[in-house]
Amino acid sequence: MMGKWGFIGIGCILAFCGATASAQSCSIANEYFVSEGVLSEAATEAEGNRAEALAFLMKAAQIEVVSIGDSRSYPFADVPFGSWYAPYVETATQMGIISWQSDISLFRPQDGLTRAEFSVLALNVFDVSPEGFTLVERGVDISAGMWYENHLHFLTHFGVILLDNGKAYPEKSVTKCEMADWTWQLLSAGGGVEVEKARKIAFGALREIMQNPTPEQIKTAHDLTITVIAQTKDEAEARDLAYVLDGAKYLATAQLAYQNGLNRQAEEMARQAWHAADGANHEMSREVKKIAHELAQKARGE
Repeated sequence: MMGKWGFIGIGCILAFCGATASAQSCSIANEYFVSEGVLSEAATEAEGNRAEALAFLMKAAQIEVVSIGDSRSYPFADVPFGSWYAPYVETATQMGIISWQSDISLFRPQDGLTRAEFSVLALNVFDVSPEGFTLVERGVDISAGMWYENHLHFLTHFGVILLDNGKAYPEKSVTKCEMADWTWQLLSAGGGVEVEKARKIAFGALREIMQNPTPEQIKTAHDLTITVIAQTKDEAEARDLAYVLDGAKYLATAQLAYQNGLNRQAEEMARQAWHAADGANHEMSREVKKIAHELAQKARGE
């Protein structure tokens, strides 16, 4: 059983993980989820709680939440009538999503979420069964027969959660950034988030630094583009994107030099930007070359 997301693109997880799955992927996950209204602000390294995790995952999966007006229908004693997360808990319970509780009478909304709990909750939300896969990357600290065994093995095998010296650390608390990162990878693999969406976000960041760069924007654009390059299956296209990234970064440096009156340095950096982008057969390379040419002319006083 593959579930509604299909996991038709599971190979892109493997390629993605080979790059880096920390700041870069969290950065692009934040860009996406904030732009889509799933998050109101960027996720941080702070620990997330169960109520936040459930609401975030259900929003990311675009599950319609029903608001129940009768407090007697709430399944957990510690889910107050009228609380902001009560409709999520009620809907998830009716859908069979919440099956990871050790104490079935309590939801414990303010408690942190472990990796084990996240793996079960996330796959339940996206209706993905871990059964039927031959899993190779198995955490040595995941005991056989545990209620989360197959779910956590599934996410470590496909690189959503990376093993650390062979260990998955099932009892380790999950940060908000990790929730965003791992959920974005699940969506990317399952086709819920088109790779094109990630590309548009990265290209938008590159266009910004080619015109009005700041050091922080340059780093963000670099991280976003590196992530997209890692997802790109076609080697020629990945190489072209790397050339475009180099050109955009040279151009951003040229813009900063020009803004500070360093015209000779600006002209030289603009030349390097043009030559870097000239190695790519890509629409963005033409934009880099055009802006670099115009900037070099301005720097020479033409």
